[in-house]
Amino acid sequence: MSPQKLLFSAAACVSLLFCGQAFAESECVSAGANTACGYDCKTAGANVQCAKTPDGACIAVGAKIFCWDPPHPTHRKAQCISAGINMACGYDCKSAGANVKCANTPDGICTVKGAQINCWDPQPQAQQYRPAPPAQQYRPAAPAQQYRPAAPAQQYRPAPPPARPRPAQQPAAQSECANAGINSACGYDCKTAGINVKCAQTPAGACIAVGVNILCWDPPYRTNRKAECISAGINMACGYDCKAAGINVKCSSNPNGRCIVNGINITCSE
Repeated sequence: MSPQKLLFSAAACVSLLFCGQAFAESECVSAGANTACGYDCKTAGANVQCAKTPDGACIAVGAKIFCWDPPHPTHRKAQCISAGINMACGYDCKSAGANVKCANTPDGICTVKGAQINCWDPQPQAQQYRPAPPAQQYRPAAPAQQYRPAAPAQQYRPAPPPARPRPAQQPAAQSECANAGINSACGYDCKTAGINVKCAQTPAGACIAVGVNILCWDPPYRTNRKAECISAGINMACGYDCKAAGINVKCSSNPNGRCIVNGINITCSE
C-alpha cells in the first residue's frame, strides 16, 4: 500500500474513533420497477424496503417485508426474528409459538412465559432525573470586619500530600426480569412476594418485600448512589439515610439528605 493510502486510512480511523467495527453502508436495491435506498435492504418478489438508519434492520418472509429503526441512535445493530408470518425487529428478540417480540433499546430485555412475551425498556434518564439539591447546611454570618495580616514576601509551602486512592467504582446495576406465578416484571432490584412481583425502574432504585406486599422506589434526582429500604412490622420505606422508630420508618428522598429520630418521630431533610 502506498504511503498516501496509508495516511488516508489512518486519518479515516481517527475520524471514526476506532477501526475495529465494520460500519454499515447505505445501498440502493431494485426489485422489478421498484427501487429503495437505505440500510439492510430486503427484496420479496417485486417489493423492496430498506431501514432508514445504520442501526435499523429488515426481514423478509414470503412476499412481505418488515423494516424497523430504533427510536434513538444506539450504535448497535438491531436484529429481526420471525415465526410463521409474524415478524419483529429490535433487541433481545424472543419467540413463543407464533408470537414474536423485541425490545426497543439495546438495554431492554424480553422474557417468555408460556405463550406470552413481555419486553421491557429502561426509561431515558435525561427525562426522568433532575439534579439533586445539596443538603441544607448551617452557614454562620460573616464577621463585619476581619483583620488580615499582610502576606510575607516569601512563604514556605510544604509539598502537597500524595493523592488519596479513589475508591473502586461499583459495577453498574444490571436490568433483570422476574416471574411470580403468571405475573412478571422487569427493571432493577426485582422482588417477589407470593404471586406479586415488582421492580425499580432505574439503576439507583430499590425494592423491599414484607409478607405479600412489595414497595419499589426510584429517586427523583440524578444520582449514582443506590437507594436503601427499611421495614418495621408491616411498614416499609425506601430512600436515603433511612431510620426506624418503633413501627415508624422514614427515608429522605435526597441522596444528600439526613434523617433524625426524636422519640417516635422521624424527621428527614429533603
